[in-house]
Amino acid sequence: GCPRGAAFSWYTYSPTRVRYPYARGVLVEMYREAKARLIDPVLAWADVVSGPDRRRRYQRARGKGGLVRVTWAEATEMIAAAHVYTIKTYGPDR
Repeated sequence: GCPRGAAFSWYTYSPTRVRYPYARGVLVEMYREAKARLIDPVLAWADVVSGPDRRRRYQRARGKGGLVRVTWAEATEMIAAAHVYTIKTYGPDR
């Protein structure tokens, strides 16, 4: 096999591999606040990304660390809400 394939087990069993989902702390805080207010995850995601000030706030945090550990349920909920929002906003019927 190739050297990359031989090194695959190093990645799988490395003590430094990522084992839990992490998200940008600023984004998670805004999403949690919006979800507590609006209940619906898709509306909460829309609230976070549609406002230019809020959007700029979490985008400026890119590349500066600040990742926080989130649960698998919360991570998948945020991903699903983002996908549904994108489909509703930019989908084939738009």
